[in-house]
Amino acid sequence: MPTAHARVLGRSVCGLDLDQRAGDLGPSLQHSLRYVTGRATRPLRSPRWLPTPARRRLRLSLATMNAVSNEAIAAAQADPERDAPLIHLLLSTPDPATGRPLSRQAIAEELLAFLIAGHDTTATTLAFSLWAVGRDRALQDRLATEVAQIGDRGFTVDDVPRLPLTIRVIHESLRLCPPAAAVTRMTMRDTVVDGFRMPQGVNVVVGIYTLHRDPQLWEQPDRFDPDRFSPERSAGRNQSG
Repeated sequence: MPTAHARVLGRSVCGLDLDQRAGDLGPSLQHSLRYVTGRATRPLRSPRWLPTPARRRLRLSLATMNAVSNEAIAAAQADPERDAPLIHLLLSTPDPATGRPLSRQAIAEELLAFLIAGHDTTATTLAFSLWAVGRDRALQDRLATEVAQIGDRGFTVDDVPRLPLTIRVIHESLRLCPPAAAVTRMTMRDTVVDGFRMPQGVNVVVGIYTLHRDPQLWEQPDRFDPDRFSPERSAGRNQSG
């Protein structure tokens, strides 16, 4: 994990400086992602209880990441003023099932999910965005003009509404290059999709990459066109997903 990336993740998710731990966290995150992806895509898988070298490495990787999560939670509990808004939010959020505060383990699992989701997904989106913008000089000029209006100070969340073109670039990058090209879901009830019956309790693969390039849903689907997400062109589009 690059140091800058570790710094952003550490501050935004954990409220910690992870620069010195990037060498441990990077391989742990990568192995966890490879393990989950491999298990999801293999047609034949060994039982979960069977000890394998890959599962041993996974346990060690999870232990490394859980240690960071638990340290971050303990630090936020000890200092209510600590700059760790996500952890403070989770600490104040009741468990929807019991109404009691979330357990330390539940909060650690949430932080782990944010660490994993903020690792390669963010890097992939930024890399593709820069690559796409780098091939369009006119778009570069428009973005530079928009960003220049903010001034020389650092950006804040409050600046997001003032960057509509930048947001459209990110949306178009997510459409053409979704970090998760496919996701799996379990059907909660019997349903029919395009004439195919899917009974309750089966795993379904949703091809996000394919949906995002479907010519029935998108005009010139292979073209990088951030303005397709302008308010005028988005009118009437179902964005509930």
